[in-house]
Amino acid sequence: MIQKPNGVVSRGTISTRADTRLAASASGAGGLLSSQGKAPMPKMRRKSDLPAKICAACKRPFAWRRKWARDWPSVKFCSERCRGGGRRAARHEG
Repeated sequence: MIQKPNGVVSRGTISTRADTRLAASASGAGGLLSSQGKAPMPKMRRKSDLPAKICAACKRPFAWRRKWARDWPSVKFCSERCRGGGRRAARHEG
């Protein structure tokens, strides 16, 4: 077996995935990292697990989005269209 500078152990000119896993475990990865050296992905959340609100314009429920994380308490409309329509309706009523 030949140990290459990047830590991959190979038999002659052909290396195998088993050899790569052995090299990773020998280098002290300890199973915390995947075979590509990346951290494991967090578990996915279902849409039903996220908080929801009712749109002030169309009265439909809409779920939390990552882009609204900073200002979720102030979000009132589900979309740009509803936000624009909500403002127009308020102007015409008053």
